[in-house]
Amino acid sequence: MVAFSTPVDPAGYAMTSLMIEQGEMYAGYACEPSLREVASSGGVVSSILLHLLERGIIDGALVSRITSRDGKVAAVTELAHTREGILACAGSSYVDTPVLKAVQALDEFSGRVAVVLLPCQARALAQLLEKKPALREKVYLSIALFCRGTVDRRFYEDWFRREGIDEAAVASLKIRRSHYTGQVVLHMHDGSERAFPFQRMNGYRLAGVHAKNKCCWCEEHLGAAADISVGDLFMPEYKARPVKHSAFIGRTPRGVETLQGLCDAAALTAEFVGMATYRKTFARIERFSNTLAPRYAAARLAGLKPARAQHEHGNLFHTLAWTIYFKNCCLSRTERGRRLLYALPSAVISLMALLIKLLSKW
Repeated sequence: MVAFSTPVDPAGYAMTSLMIEQGEMYAGYACEPSLREVASSGGVVSSILLHLLERGIIDGALVSRITSRDGKVAAVTELAHTREGILACAGSSYVDTPVLKAVQALDEFSGRVAVVLLPCQARALAQLLEKKPALREKVYLSIALFCRGTVDRRFYEDWFRREGIDEAAVASLKIRRSHYTGQVVLHMHDGSERAFPFQRMNGYRLAGVHAKNKCCWCEEHLGAAADISVGDLFMPEYKARPVKHSAFIGRTPRGVETLQGLCDAAALTAEFVGMATYRKTFARIERFSNTLAPRYAAARLAGLKPARAQHEHGNLFHTLAWTIYFKNCCLSRTERGRRLLYALPSAVISLMALLIKLLSKW
């Protein structure tokens, strides 16, 4: 355990001295308001990266964003060497990004980096670094984002088309979320900005449209293989707070040491949540997200090939939820299915997403 000094909480909440335990969950946010302004949640990831970069602990950070390349929407991973470069990639995009390719391209890079990635990528990165000691010396820290499913690039192609957006004109996409609402903010190459309600886009993702195949069979969502994992915290007691908090977990001694440095520098607030409390609060969501049994029957009903042969059915309500999700996933893989899904009123997609959510709670 590591003792953290008590930071000043800009929201006015009393912070108490605490002992941070490896593997436990804490809630907090970046104390610098400018970081929270560009973040999708509490600005914790940006705060970590800037803390390490500005103290010379790392020489760059592998960060990702949505942009357009050669007239098409693209998910890119970039090696950022400056504060501006890191903040340009702040915020969520819910899309698979080429992080591992960017790590493998570090052969000619002589410094150390921090890597922001998804839980599945963190596990693959750990395996890669075990095989390549020279590369392991370059990756100082990995930060995994909580994830319950990503989409492929065509998700944004179709959604932009539906909203009448020229994908070639999009310079970057940022998602800003509150507890109940949020915005998808598009920064255009001409300097203008367009904003859309987050739920109008997120309904498609939650309903399974353009879901990645590997996400359909994922059982691990909290980034256990990374040094630090960070994500949204939608616990009831935090919804009334004027500053949106993130959850974060120090998974390794280096991860805990890094968080200690931020708290000692009053760059990050931290208060104990505990994994046991988190698991109890979100037990139903965890059971739905982490149990494979209902997905096998659902895959057969939806016409999706299961990850492996399995005859166990599991929870009936979860099976129905996954059937809807998988059916939309299958439809989005064909031209006719895509036209059908995006011809539907967005309210219908939102209702499907709501139905999946309700069924998942049984």
